[in-house]
Amino acid sequence: GNKREECEYTEYEKNLRKLYHIDNVKRDLLNMEELNDALGKPLDDPNIIVIHVAGTNGKGSVALKVAKSLELGGHKVGLLISPHISSFRERISING
Repeated sequence: GNKREECEYTEYEKNLRKLYHIDNVKRDLLNMEELNDALGKPLDDPNIIVIHVAGTNGKGSVALKVAKSLELGGHKVGLLISPHISSFRERISING
């Protein structure tokens, strides 16, 4: 076939492939707690607020509306949504 060899992938492509081939998913917050610790506990800062939108339908719309409202209110807003349409980079934005 026309399969590219592993060494031909860019670092971005290699990491993206890893994201899509996770088969040992943990269903708890241990990884997030370890990441918070490794980054110097930024989430313990009272000035950082996290809003997690969950549910079956409308999460993307609600998350975008909340993010835009906070941004218009003068806040710096990071947004992570899933799934993406054409590029994994669509999932992450800061202030729009």
